[in-house]
This record gives sequence, structure tokens and C-alpha cells, in this order.
Amino acid sequence: MEAVTLKQFFEELSLGDNFFAELKEYVQSGTNKLVQLRTAETIIVDDAWISNIENLIYSVEQIVKNPKKFIKDNEVLLNVEKAKKVSALTIRHLASHTNYIRAIDDNGKIQPSKVLTQEMQEDLLIYENRFVFALIQKLITFIEQRYSTIKSYVHSYETTNLAMKSKFKIGDGEVEYDTSVKVRQPGNKAAYKKNREQLQKIEVIRKRLLILKNTSFYKALSAAKPLLPPIMKTNMINMQTDYNNCYKLWLFVSTYTATGYTVEISQKKLPIDTEYYDDLTMLIAVSLKAMVENNALRSRLYEKAPSKKRRIKKFTELAQIQYSPSLRSKGRLKDSELVNQYYYDKLKELILEKEQIKAADIVVEETMKLSFQKFYRGISKLTNEMYEELLVVKKPDIQNTSQDAKTRVLRDIKEQEEVCKKLQMLNRLKATELLQSLKRENTQKLKLERLRFKEQTLTAKENKKRITKEDITAKEKVEVAKVLQSVLERAQTDEKERRAKELKRQKGVLEKQSRRRRKKASDGGKEGAK
Repeated sequence: MEAVTLKQFFEELSLGDNFFAELKEYVQSGTNKLVQLRTAETIIVDDAWISNIENLIYSVEQIVKNPKKFIKDNEVLLNVEKAKKVSALTIRHLASHTNYIRAIDDNGKIQPSKVLTQEMQEDLLIYENRFVFALIQKLITFIEQRYSTIKSYVHSYETTNLAMKSKFKIGDGEVEYDTSVKVRQPGNKAAYKKNREQLQKIEVIRKRLLILKNTSFYKALSAAKPLLPPIMKTNMINMQTDYNNCYKLWLFVSTYTATGYTVEISQKKLPIDTEYYDDLTMLIAVSLKAMVENNALRSRLYEKAPSKKRRIKKFTELAQIQYSPSLRSKGRLKDSELVNQYYYDKLKELILEKEQIKAADIVVEETMKLSFQKFYRGISKLTNEMYEELLVVKKPDIQNTSQDAKTRVLRDIKEQEEVCKKLQMLNRLKATELLQSLKRENTQKLKLERLRFKEQTLTAKENKKRITKEDITAKEKVEVAKVLQSVLERAQTDEKERRAKELKRQKGVLEKQSRRRRKKASDGGKEGAK
């Protein structure tokens, strides 16, 4: 074939046998991908859990209809006309409350105005009824979760997908054709009918639970304290049939974690014969002819249509990236921790860089001390800056000038008290941390002494000397006692110094505030005198 343009090729052709034959030859000479799949999705609702609930929910309804009650006597002070019975309690109460005696006649007959009587009331708030109330709530949640999902996926479908992709050349032009057709229609009718029956059963259970929710039993127990698992098997739950069935239903609902339905998917590849392939090729031909003829007829209109240029995005080269995470995060972090992962990673990186000391290396003790002190000071500086940001009360940028001096001073005192409370809490935490650190130090020293004892024992064996364990143990105890005494004295001294510094600092803050208030008061007096 001679090389012609794509437009010229379609101008010379017309829809007919010659057109179709030549186009089919072009299509077959290119790259073609054709696939047709049929996928069947079938939803199968599990009827085991539905039947189990249907069989046991009757016991729940029987308990709600005729619940077990606890009878208790309530003492009520009533007018004598409303009292139905009198007991020994009434006589004792009237003897101790003579103000309720209205009159006493000549024969000694007493006429009271009010008397204390007992009224019997039925109480539903027993453990077993609270258990049934919790079971109803659990059943409602259990059914609603599965009902909403099964109702959405109750239908079964068969989906047919046809995908055709072709790339070929016509003269000096290149054609790419990519199309996809998806047809979805109802599938297995027998499975759909069965699923509808199961869904209707679930709807009946929902209605029965809704009726239970609107009963006086449910409303009366709504104000009771919620019952938390595990459930205790009381005598009533063990012996009474309905309560025992409720317990079985509780165990079933608690252990059933499945969705309540399964999805079966089957897929098969449909064959494509020659006639079907010719029809699809004809579809390509008709589409191409329509597009080329449309472009030829409306070429002048398309030339006048405005073209939109693509925006070229500029980029900026960053010489250095700085991270500045904030401790005052607006979102709630996991486990309520304010120090985020950034600081942990940075500290870990610092440790790995500064403290790469292997156990077998020989290290000068003074160098190791200086390196560790430098590292510890760096961490302390970082934590102190974090404390400053968290503890100090930040004042608003815009000050309210309409407040008088006394109001501002009271506000400053309240803020300063809050800061002092936070610092006291921080010092207590640091004191606890210091004691824990001292305990760890003593533990490591004891471990060191044991290692030295082991080394002395081995040396004695080599030199054929005998060192009794009792002597070493006594010596170890004396040394440990000395170490503990020195550690305790040092901790007490540090605590006294810390308290003295803190009192001195707080005293200085209070003096500054007092001088500031006196100065403001004197300035206000001078202005008033003027």
C-alpha cells in the first residue's frame, strides 16, 4: 500500500466491504489486546446465627413480661388519714417525735397528725434483670451491624467485562483505540430468594428488639448502673430456664465474630470467535470514520477555538531543611504524650554519634567522663527548654488596658501561683527520679563488688590461696553500708540546697512584685495629688 495520510485514507473510503476489509488488514497488522470476562458474585447469608437468636430470644421476652422482683419496705411519713397500717415502728417514731401528736383526751387516747408507716415496693434493679438489660443492648448492636451490611449486599450479580485495546498505523498516521464495556445484571435468582428470606427473619428480630426497648422494664433499668462483663452465674441464672437461656445467648453473641454472610466469586474467560472479532473491528472502523469526518467538516471552527497553555511550575532549591516541631500540639497524641517522636530520634542519633565505644576498646577514663558530661548537659539543656515552654504562662499579645491596676495585679498573682504549683510538682518528680537513679547506682555497685569477689576468688585459686566467702561477704556489707550512707547524706544535702535555692528564688520574685506594686501605688498617688 502507498503511504497516505489518515485523512486522505478515509476520504477515499466509504462504508462497505472494501472499507471493512482494508481496515481489518490495518488492524491485524498492529498490536491488539482483547479480553472478555464474566464474574459472578453470590452472597450467601449464614442462617445458623439467625436460628440461634430466634430460638433463645423468646426467653428474653418472657423475662421482660414477668421479671423477678425484689420487695423492699420503705419508711414513709404520711398524714394519719392516709396511713393504711400501724406497726411497732410507728409507735416508736411517735414516742420520739411528740410534735406529731395533735391532741390527747382525758382518757389518754392519742390523736396523731402524722405517723411513720411502711410501704412495700417492688424493685426491678436486681443483678439478673440488669444482666438481661445488658443483653438486650448487646443484641441490638449485634443485629444492627449485620442487618445494615446484609441489606446492602443481598443481591447477587453477574458482570461481563469487555476490554479492547488496539494500536496500528495507516499510512504515516498512527491510531490508538482503547475501549472498555461493563455490563452488570442480576445473577443467581435462587440465592437471592433465599437471602431475602433470611433478611426478613432478621427484620422480624429487629422489630422484636424494638418492642423490648420500648417496654417499662427496659426504661426502668435504663437508670441503673451498667453491668460490665464477666457475668456471674448466680443461682437464678443457673436454675431458672429463661435466665439460663439468656446466659447462653450472651455467650453466643460474645463469641460470634463473623460478619454473618459469605461472598462467593467465580470468574471465567469467554471465548471470542471470528465473527465477534469482525464485529468489534467494524466498531473501530465506524468510530474512526466518524471522528475523521467530523474533524474535516469542522476544521475551520476548531482552528478558531482558543488553546490553553499548560502552566509551567517553577521550583525552588532548598539549601537546608530546618525542623522546628512544637511541643504545644493541637491534636491529641497517642498515650497523651506531648514529646513527639522527633526528639526521641534526634537524641538517639546523638547518642550513636557521640558514644560509639566498644566493650573491647581501651578508653581513657577522663575522656569518657568529659564526653558523658557534655552529652548529659546537652540533654539537660534541651529538657529545661521544654519545661520552660510548658510551664511558663504565655500572656496574650493584646493587653486589656481597660482593667484597673488591682485587677491586673490579682491576675498576675494567680498566674504566678500556677507557675509555682507546676514547679513544685516538677521538683517532686525530679526528687523521685533522683532516688530511683541512686537505687540504680547502688545496684550497679553491688554488681561491681560481686564481680570483684569473683575476680579475687579466681586469683586466689591461681595463687593457691583460700579466701573464705564469709570474709568477703562481711567486707562487702561494710563497703555497701558506707556507700549507702554517703549516698544518703549526699541526697539529703542536695535536697536542702535545692529547697534553700527555691525559697530564695521565690522570695526574690515576691519582693520584686511587692516593689512593683508599691511603685505603681505611689505613682497613682502622685497623679491623684496633681
